[in-house]
Amino acid sequence: MHKSSPNIDLVKEFYLQFKNQNKQPYMDLIDDNVEWITMEYMPNGGEYIGKSDVFEKYFPAMLSNFKEFHANADEYLDMGNDSVIVLGSYTVKSKKNTHDIKIPFAHIYKIRNEKIHKFRQYTDTAKFHKILT
Repeated sequence: MHKSSPNIDLVKEFYLQFKNQNKQPYMDLIDDNVEWITMEYMPNGGEYIGKSDVFEKYFPAMLSNFKEFHANADEYLDMGNDSVIVLGSYTVKSKKNTHDIKIPFAHIYKIRNEKIHKFRQYTDTAKFHKILT
């Protein structure tokens, strides 16, 4: 049984709106100066600062590597201190093959003033490299 909290509800809402491509609702959940940190060897990985850097540069460039890319959250953990950890898996399909590949992830969110202020990703980048090369 998972407890809910305002911070978990905020992060769940972000996943839902992003998945459904409801841009304004998910952008409203993000701090203007958000820090978005992805694994160094993730496609287009690195650190992005600000909404436009994240949603106009990182995501379009990263997603262009795939035929399909979905982040499926399985578990939300409120860690206190305005931190939420999300455990789940990416379901990805490269442009080179037809089968889906699942790659586990851990996402850490920091919430400030009821908005996502920081995101940090942990995943198996070797699996991404393998399906993209």
